[in-house]
Amino acid sequence: MPMTRLSVLILPVAALLLACSTAPAPEPSTAWNQQAATALAAQLETSTEALYNQLREAPETDTPGMENASESMRGTAREMHEEAGELYSNLAGGKGRDETLNNYRRIKELSRDVGESSRFVDVAAPVGGAQGGMNGILSQLDAYYGAQ
Repeated sequence: MPMTRLSVLILPVAALLLACSTAPAPEPSTAWNQQAATALAAQLETSTEALYNQLREAPETDTPGMENASESMRGTAREMHEEAGELYSNLAGGKGRDETLNNYRRIKELSRDVGESSRFVDVAAPVGGAQGGMNGILSQLDAYYGAQ
């Protein structure tokens, strides 16, 4: 049975996705320290909450077409705060690096999304400090998780 054009396109993409999904996690630069990672996760939870609150309290944009972008950014910040709370809870409950790595990866992904969105939304200026503090904490956690 001949392969269709769609199959010819899908197979290499599927192989690439499989290769990426099985790639080993980047090696941390610092030995795992449960207490230090938990303390940083607590700070991360606080900083993501501050970012979300600042976005929630920011005045609505009056730029045409930006309402959806602002709402999406707030939703992403809320999701990031919830994930940071789960990371902290898991670490405080005794789960280690391997059990919390996916939480951390998701937070980093959401952080990048918020950063990208902030370039296009009018509320970027009022949230810069909160976002900067959060990024500093993520950089410190990178030492334990490996840069994601």
